[in-house]
Amino acid sequence: VSGGKVKFFNVKARRDRYVTPEEETKLLEAAEARLRPAILFSIHTGLRQGELISLTWAQVDFKVGIYGQVKVRGTLAKDREDRHVPLNATARAALDSLPRGIRKDARVFVGLGSNRGSLNKLWYEAVKASKVNEGGEEGHEITWHTLRHTYASRLVMSGADLATVQRLMGHENISTTMRYAHLARPHIEAAVLSLDAFGKHSVNDAPKASGEPSP
Repeated sequence: VSGGKVKFFNVKARRDRYVTPEEETKLLEAAEARLRPAILFSIHTGLRQGELISLTWAQVDFKVGIYGQVKVRGTLAKDREDRHVPLNATARAALDSLPRGIRKDARVFVGLGSNRGSLNKLWYEAVKASKVNEGGEEGHEITWHTLRHTYASRLVMSGADLATVQRLMGHENISTTMRYAHLARPHIEAAVLSLDAFGKHSVNDAPKASGEPSP
């Protein structure tokens, strides 16, 4: 490290960008039909691009929970551990719109190629046609990985605790998940305000200090 062989991580270079509902609509309207389910599924499951491309029907279990779940294999996850991601109604609808292969090892998202090149080409065309990156701040453009950030950001803004977000995202370290902590402020404030429902509220009728003898 002292010899300069290890490059320190630049925290400021991290992307905290997430897709707004308006931008999501523009992207979906501009995207080819075969790309739309993948965009929606990514936003509502937080799967990494490689995890999504390689997803097979054998990893999808519709019998678990209300809408089902997908199993992300540890061989693809960065933390090398399997994780299970529940599906919501939107993610399930995205899967229901796709043809299911007879073989369990058939890929879920067909038509996107077996490598990232095909998906990235379709994504680039959708972003360009939607104009979501025009006039934006340099370095904060919407990329495919932004869809994953959108999943985590919306979870936190919906009140999910960071430990749950860490588990769903497959973050090995909670410090990675902490980048979304600032989005939880309204919910943290609401938790503090809820304390007003307890105890006495008048400064003129304050309780005695702990340990103080009663008269």
